[in-house]
Amino acid sequence: MALSPGDRLGPYEIVSPLGSGGMGEVYRARDTKLNRDVAIKVLPDLFAKDAERLARFTREAQTLASLNHPNIAAIYGIEGNAIVMELVDGEDLTALITGAPVDGALAIARQIAEALEAAHESGIIHRDLKPANIKVRADGTVKVLDFGLAKAMDPSGSSISNSGNSPTLTANATEMGLIIGTAAYMAPEQAKGRVVDKRADIWAFGVVLYELLSGKRGYQAEDVSDTLAAVLTRDVDWSSLPGATPPRLNALLRDCLMRDPKQRLRDIGDARRVIGQLLGESPDTSSGAIVAKGAIASSGTTRQPKTWLLAAALVFVGAAGGIGVWNTLGPGAHGTVGTSPGPIRLSFGIPPAINAARAGISTDGRTLIVGGNPRRPDGTDEPRGRIYTRRLDDYEFKAIPGTEGVQDSAQSPDGKWLVFVATVSEQSSLRRIAKVPVDGSSPPVALADWDDDWSTSVVWLEDGDLLVSANRGRKFFRLPTNGGAAKPAMDLDTGSVVGVPNFGRRLPGDRGVFFSMESWGSRGYQQDEWLLDPKTGKAQRLFENASHAVYLPSGHIVFSRGTVLMAAPFDLLKLAVTGNLTALPSSVRTATSWSNGVFGLSNDGTLVFAPGGRLGTDRKLVTIDPSGRVTRFVADERSYETPPNTSRDGRYVAVVISNTKGTYETWVAEADRPGLRRVLVLPDADCDNPVWAPDGRRLAYQRTARDKDDGIYLQRADGGGSPQTILLDESSEVSFAPTSFSPDGSGIIATKNAGGKSDMLFVPISVTGDASTPRVLRATPSNEGSGRFSTDGRFVAFSSDESGKMEAYVAPYGADGTLGPATMVSNGGGGRPAWANDGHRLFYYSDPDKVMAVDISVTPHLAASVPAVAYDLKTLRVDPTEWDILPDGRLLAIQKGEGEDDITAFNVVLNWFDELRARMTP
Repeated sequence: MALSPGDRLGPYEIVSPLGSGGMGEVYRARDTKLNRDVAIKVLPDLFAKDAERLARFTREAQTLASLNHPNIAAIYGIEGNAIVMELVDGEDLTALITGAPVDGALAIARQIAEALEAAHESGIIHRDLKPANIKVRADGTVKVLDFGLAKAMDPSGSSISNSGNSPTLTANATEMGLIIGTAAYMAPEQAKGRVVDKRADIWAFGVVLYELLSGKRGYQAEDVSDTLAAVLTRDVDWSSLPGATPPRLNALLRDCLMRDPKQRLRDIGDARRVIGQLLGESPDTSSGAIVAKGAIASSGTTRQPKTWLLAAALVFVGAAGGIGVWNTLGPGAHGTVGTSPGPIRLSFGIPPAINAARAGISTDGRTLIVGGNPRRPDGTDEPRGRIYTRRLDDYEFKAIPGTEGVQDSAQSPDGKWLVFVATVSEQSSLRRIAKVPVDGSSPPVALADWDDDWSTSVVWLEDGDLLVSANRGRKFFRLPTNGGAAKPAMDLDTGSVVGVPNFGRRLPGDRGVFFSMESWGSRGYQQDEWLLDPKTGKAQRLFENASHAVYLPSGHIVFSRGTVLMAAPFDLLKLAVTGNLTALPSSVRTATSWSNGVFGLSNDGTLVFAPGGRLGTDRKLVTIDPSGRVTRFVADERSYETPPNTSRDGRYVAVVISNTKGTYETWVAEADRPGLRRVLVLPDADCDNPVWAPDGRRLAYQRTARDKDDGIYLQRADGGGSPQTILLDESSEVSFAPTSFSPDGSGIIATKNAGGKSDMLFVPISVTGDASTPRVLRATPSNEGSGRFSTDGRFVAFSSDESGKMEAYVAPYGADGTLGPATMVSNGGGGRPAWANDGHRLFYYSDPDKVMAVDISVTPHLAASVPAVAYDLKTLRVDPTEWDILPDGRLLAIQKGEGEDDITAFNVVLNWFDELRARMTP
C-alpha cells in the first residue's frame, strides 16, 4: 500500500518516502512513543495476498532480528505488513566510489567484513551486497542494509529455495536456476543460477573493495546481459588499482575474485584479519578481539573515522604545502578511533578569471558549485554568467558548457543533476530552464522556455517535478523534469504579504519548500523566510530578516540573517519551530551582497561560504562625473544603507547608516565640510528614506518600528525641535515612504505599500501640524512609486509596471494637483527616476546595473530622447539602488567597500555538524 506523509502505522507516523525495492516501499517515519526516526519497509498491495511473498517478508524480519551487530541496520519490530528498522542517515557507498586512499578504503572494508562475518556466523548470507546497500554515517560508521535476499543456510550449505525478487533482477521460480542479485556484483556461480553460499558474498565484497580503491566499476556494460558476460569471462582491470596498493591487499582481492568458488577465499573473517593487519592493528590478548592501535573496541568492533573523505578534500593542501596529508589525517591521527576528527576549516582561492557571485556544495559534499561571470583580461566581466564546479579532490574550477546566462540553479534530489535558469541570449528576455549533470559530462537538456511572467527561481522536488514561481510570485506551477508540459498553476497563498519568492531547499518527502521573499510591510522593505506546502499552496512565515533556510537531519533549520548563520530546532511532523534561535559561531559569517546563495551545506555536513562579516562597514559616499572620475563627498567610511538624497542646491546630503543595534539612523553630510552629523535616531525604530524640503532646513522621513507610531514625519535638519506627524500607517501591513517634496514645499509624494500593491500619493503638509489626508495621484491597477517632482514642479517622473514590467514614466502635474497622461521614457526596463536641476534631463536605473539618461522635451508634446548609458554602476562599484543625481547631473552614490563585491575565496568547513551539535546542545 502506498503511504503519504502523516499516515500512521500503529505508533509510527510516516514522514517521507525513502525508496523502493523488490521487497517493498521504504519510508522514513517517526516513532511517536520513543520519539525517534525509523525506516519502515511495507510490502506492496500487489503482493499482500501472495502467500510466498508474505512468507519471505516475515523471514526477512526474522533474519534481520537475528543479526544484532553495530555494522548491520537493526530491526525494531513488525507492524502489520511492515518491518520497522533502524534509520541510517548518510551516504550510500555509491557516492563514495571515486578512488579512496588505501587506508580510507580499508577502514570502510573492515566494517563491511565484520558485518558479513557476523551474518555468516549466524548462518545467513546477504546475496545482494553492493554499494547501494552499504551506508557510511557522518561519524564514519558503516552500516550494511537490506538482507532481503538473505536465506538462512541449511547444514549442507545449499542456498536457493523459496526465492523471490531482487532489487535488480527478478524471477518467480522456487528452484535452482534462478538468478538473484545485482549483475555487476554477482558471483559467477550466482550469475549462472547455481547454488550459492557465503562465498558469493566474498566475491561481492571483493568487487566493492576493488571499486573503493580504483574509483571505477569492476564490471559494467551497456546492459545486464553484457554485464553478466563480463562477470563470467573477464577479470577486473587490475592496472586501475593505485600504485600504493600493498601486495598483500592485492593478493586478498585476487583471492576474493576467483571465479571458481572452490579456489576463492572461503571465510570473510580471513579478509577481516588481513585488513586489520594492514591497518596496523594488533591482537587484544585480554579478549581475543582485534583492535586498532590507540583505538577502543566495542563489542569486538573497531570504529574507523571517515578520514579518507577528508584526505580527498585536503589533497590540494598537501600539494601546495609539501606535506603528506594522509599521513597527517590517517587512522589514529585524531585521537580515539571512532570519534569524529571535528570541524576542519579550509579555504579555496577563486581564480582571477572568475568573478564569483554565489556558492553551493553538492549533496555528497564532494563538489563546489559556483555561479559567476567570466572576467576578461582587462578586469571587466562578460555579461552572461556560468556555472563552475570544483571537486574537492581536484585543483581546478571548470565551467559547465552550455550554462551561459545562468541566473539560478538547484540540485536534483540525488545530487547528480543541476537544473538552471538562464537567459537565451544577451539581447533576448527569453529564459530557459535546462538540466545538466553536475560533472558536466553531457550537454544541457532544455526543459522549457518562457517569458518574463515566470520567475528565475526553481527547486527540484523529490517526486521529480520542478517548482517554478509565476505571475510575479502570485502563483507557482510544476514542470516535469522529463520534458513534459507544465502542470496547471496554483495560487501562492502568503496572506496579505505579496512578493516574488526565491525557492530554496525542500523538506524530506517534499513536505515543504523553503523560500525567501522580499516585500514591503510594516517595517518597510524586508526579506523573510517562508515555508510553502507544495500540495496546497499555503505558506507560513518562519523567520523575519532571514534567507536561505536549510533543514538538517539533526532536526534543526539553519538560515542566514545578515552576515550570521542562525539555527533553530524544527519539528518535521508539526512543521513548526520548537525552540529559540541560536547564533552560530562567529567563525561562520557570510557575504550579504550576493543575490543568491550566501552559503551551501551538503548532506554530510560540509559547509561552504564566502568570508564576510565586515561587508558594508567601509562604504564611501562619493560623487562621480560623466567621465567616471570619483570624488569623496565626505571622508567618513560607514555602513551606508538605502539611497542618499540630495538637497535642491546639492550642498547637503541625507544618508542612512545602520547602527550596532541593527536599526537605521539618518545623518547629514555637507559638501566641503569634514565628517557626518547625526540628525535622526530613535530607539528600536528605523529612521529611513529621508527627503529634503526645498528650503534645505527640513527632512521628511519614514519611521518604522512595527507599532502605532509608524509613518511619515517632518524634522528640522539640524535635529532640533520635535518631529511633525505627516501621515501615519493605517495598519501593520501598510507603510508609507516619502520620495519627493513639491517645489513650493506644500506637500510630499509618497509611495504606499499595502498587500503587495504600491501606489503614489500626494500628502499635503498641514500648517497646523495635524496629520494630513493624502490623495492618490494615479488610480490604476498597476504598481507605481518612486515619484519625483521636476525642479519647476510641472512634471512628475515615476516608475510603473503597467506595461508588464517596471518602466520609467513622466506625466504633467496640473494646477489642480492631478497627473495628466503619462509617457514612457525608458526602453527595456526602468526605475527610480531622478531629475537634473534643469528639468530637462532625467536619469533612471536600468538592469543590468546601468543608470540611463534621457532628454525630455515638452513641445510640441511631451517626448524623450533615445536612452543612453550615463553611468555603469557595476564598473563604478555602486549598488544599483544606492544613488541619486546632483543638480548638475553628477552621480551621488554609495560606493561599495573593499572586498564587498569581489569574492576571492570560499571557506569550507568539514564535519560542520559537529560544531552545530556542540552549539545547540543545552
